[in-house]
Amino acid sequence: MTAEQWDRLLNIFEIVPETMIRLQALLSIVLGFMDGVEFLLSIIKKDIMKMRKVFVVFLVAVFLLAIACKRESKERNEMKNSVENQFQGDNGEVVLITLDPGHFHASLVQKVMYPQIDPTVYVFGPEGPDIKDHLNRLESFNNRDNEPTRWNEIVYTGKDYFDKMLVQKPGNVVVISGNNKIKADYILRSVKAGFNVLADKPMIIYPEDFPKLEQAFKVAE
Repeated sequence: MTAEQWDRLLNIFEIVPETMIRLQALLSIVLGFMDGVEFLLSIIKKDIMKMRKVFVVFLVAVFLLAIACKRESKERNEMKNSVENQFQGDNGEVVLITLDPGHFHASLVQKVMYPQIDPTVYVFGPEGPDIKDHLNRLESFNNRDNEPTRWNEIVYTGKDYFDKMLVQKPGNVVVISGNNKIKADYILRSVKAGFNVLADKPMIIYPEDFPKLEQAFKVAE
């Protein structure tokens, strides 16, 4: 607006220049307030978008967790049905012995209970973190909400744990999973003592131990 146009406007409304200056200042304040409101709205909008993203991620996580739980339950039931269909022994016929459990495979044998397996399991091994970790995993199976187990572990951790197991013979199936360096000796001596052996891989890690494994298979036959 030119100076001439501004003077005409003042004459039309008969407004003194001082009053007009005040109106201009008031208008600036109003416009500044509106800019502030617009800025706050933009921040709120961004926060809402962030909350939407977080909510979507949360829903996806819940969905994936539900699928995983359903799949685990299905696999557990399939495993249970498969074993029950293959082995029809008497209730409690199988009595497990866990020897020197140094790997989580040993505990997986007891992830689900079966009527043919006695709930009391005998554990022989050296005192240390491996035994503690194994027992903690079994305790978690017993305390879980979905289909908890009820295993009763009888533990012996003396230095003569292996000889003690061979002499006492409290069970008929020895689970061997962990110490690969001496696993061949564990397998051979257990088979010679008349035990059934359930061992994970690798059964040996040194070529010179292969004859022991061959001998164990011959004795088992």
